[in-house]
Amino acid sequence: IDSIQDAGIQPIPPGEYGVKVEVAEIRDNKAGDAKLLYMEYAVQDEPHVGRKLFDRLSLKEKALWKVKRFLRAAEVPYEGSTFATEDVLGSKLAIQVVTGMYNGRPTNDVADYVVVGKE
Repeated sequence: IDSIQDAGIQPIPPGEYGVKVEVAEIRDNKAGDAKLLYMEYAVQDEPHVGRKLFDRLSLKEKALWKVKRFLRAAEVPYEGSTFATEDVLGSKLAIQVVTGMYNGRPTNDVADYVVVGKE
């Protein structure tokens, strides 16, 4: 065990990745004053197949533009400001991943959702 390096889970390199939504839940935000859409993605592209990425989308009015962009990229139907989380599960889409920092450790963040041919 002494010879094993304990680097922990390292982030994947920044870039565009195909992902599949494996978890989609409506949760309370940290402040408790709004809801958010929490998602877990599984990367579909080599050499990172199966790696998990996490995303939280605020459902506050001023942040719904990002929710709409996600729904369009995932081809999830919506009407007005409503959608079904069941429709989000299993969705496949492309996301733009960047590297950030959290508590002094490198992490992956979802910077954008790739909307192909729908602009």
